[in-house]
Amino acid sequence: MKPLIALVVALASLAQQPALDFKELAEDTRLTSASGATFTVAKGWHVARLDGLIVIQEPQRELSAAFVEVTAPDAEAAIGQAWLRWKPDFARVVRQTAKPPASQGWDEIAQIAYQTAADERRIVTGISRRKGATHYVTLIDGAIAAAERRGAQLNIAVGSFEVAARTEENFDGRKAHALDAARLEKFVAFAEEARKQSGVPGVALAVVQDGRIVLEKGLGVRELGASAPVTPATLFMIGSMTKPLTSLMMARLVDRKSFAWDTPVIKLLPSFALGDPLATPRVTMAHSVCACTGLPRWDMEFIFEWDKSTPESRIELLRAMKPTTGFGETFQYSNLMVASGGYVAARTASREKDLRRAYVDVMTAEVLGPLGMKDTVLDLDVAQKREHARPHGRTLKFEAQPIATEIERGVDSVMPAGGAWSTVRDLSRWLQLELGKGELDGKRVVSERNLVERRKPRVKISAKQSYGLALFIDESRGLEAIGHGGNTFGFTADATFFPEHGLGLVILTNAAAANGYTGAVRRRLIEIVFDANPEAEQQLAFGIKQLAESLKKQMAEVTMSPDPAFVEPLAGKWTNPRLGTIEIRRDATGFTLDAGEWRSTIAEHKDPSGTRRIILGAPPFAGMAFWPQPNEGKTMLLFETAQQKYWFERLPATAR
Repeated sequence: MKPLIALVVALASLAQQPALDFKELAEDTRLTSASGATFTVAKGWHVARLDGLIVIQEPQRELSAAFVEVTAPDAEAAIGQAWLRWKPDFARVVRQTAKPPASQGWDEIAQIAYQTAADERRIVTGISRRKGATHYVTLIDGAIAAAERRGAQLNIAVGSFEVAARTEENFDGRKAHALDAARLEKFVAFAEEARKQSGVPGVALAVVQDGRIVLEKGLGVRELGASAPVTPATLFMIGSMTKPLTSLMMARLVDRKSFAWDTPVIKLLPSFALGDPLATPRVTMAHSVCACTGLPRWDMEFIFEWDKSTPESRIELLRAMKPTTGFGETFQYSNLMVASGGYVAARTASREKDLRRAYVDVMTAEVLGPLGMKDTVLDLDVAQKREHARPHGRTLKFEAQPIATEIERGVDSVMPAGGAWSTVRDLSRWLQLELGKGELDGKRVVSERNLVERRKPRVKISAKQSYGLALFIDESRGLEAIGHGGNTFGFTADATFFPEHGLGLVILTNAAAANGYTGAVRRRLIEIVFDANPEAEQQLAFGIKQLAESLKKQMAEVTMSPDPAFVEPLAGKWTNPRLGTIEIRRDATGFTLDAGEWRSTIAEHKDPSGTRRIILGAPPFAGMAFWPQPNEGKTMLLFETAQQKYWFERLPATAR
């Protein structure tokens, strides 16, 4: 913090908090700032104004954002002044400052993240977007849980901010260039250089244009330390890219009148139930894949104890899940809901009682077979017998490292949401079908009506992005882009198609958390095809730089060889009713946490507040944290996700 700003903060701490009178919005509302800038706030949020300050709070009042306009010498000063306007006693320490390349018509963008204690579970951020001499500052302060459940609505408010003087790049009316050899060479060269910079071992690319596959390319290797190259026939796990294939299967079954999009799930599976009895009968087959039911993300249940899980047990788990936002109110991603919808759909078209086998049979008959996706498999054992890439997790230093392929078996029980293995060659067939409006090779595979039904926005994610039926819809800059990404423990995938331009792209990688890479490659294709502003290279460089700075700060708080006096008392077995049993033990090299299906070395994290946690030191779960905490009169291990707390209770020595 600069000395002048520090002085101002110190003086301002004597001031009183402004009195704010909040009003609840009865509908989505377009608000106007003092200067005439506008932005949209969702129904149910609370709004207050005071002396040019606009503050919004989510319905549960656990997350707030303030919008204020400031004239200041730089972004840091502008954000500092804005905090004083909203919270005169604000004095948090800056953790990291980021200044991404200016885009979307802004002259400058800056973001400051502030230090919070691990046990606060809080996000505190300041964002400045400058146009001319004015900094349009957004301040965010609230619980991480609230940020997850209401993140889409917050994105809408921040992303819909419009200033009259700002002119955003727009592709409306532009014609796509044909991808000739020179343009494709330029694209591949960027993808390869970006792969090296991003530390991604192997990549497979495919581009579809005007009904033809114009590019199939493998880059890098299938496994670090080995020489086998990636080819267009190499199998990668595609994670959540399985979801649009599942909704395509559902579209075929709607064509066959096995059910309708608005058929209640309980009509097809009477035992289906959520933790909210009022919500259960409202869930239709479309709702199962729309991320709009209000169910939070419960993924830990198929990371732990996955060897004992089945599709039936996953559907049963929904009985314990209660929506944390209103039905249809906002975007919340649920793998368990998609998996359930896929299994129920398959059950209507198969006599097979085993849900997983039924799903495999129906997907093969309704999607993989008709599309000629001969190499795509829904079985990890089969994938390992063919040409396949090995998964690579990330270390605490974000370095890619080979991990056991077996760990990817954790998604077997939620197969419709993320369990497929495929190739860019096969996925190009899917994109050809999408771009062909349901026709492939001159044959009608699925009705255009039900194919396109999947692309209708069902819930907004941000000002320009929505989610349909297992498809993301992006209408930024006048260019409609539809598709889905996928992330597993050791793979990252992405597929995007542009319906108005007959263009599609598939990117498969064998590295976890490679979304920065796939995003940059996607942007580079847009630049080449539409003569767009050159942003991809800068965006990638910025992302790599920011990651390096963040990791440096993180690693300064981590001890890879933890203090035995801290960890030794935690040795033994601990159990949680949903995540099963873990064991902490000392071995020849240090300490290990063993979850049964997987194990990891243990490191120690100590944040600036002094909070100590044990964290996992090895991929694929490097950074996962467990805290010894008092609960119910005894010491337990607390493991948290954004919206869930899992308490592990120590097992008595006699039960070990």
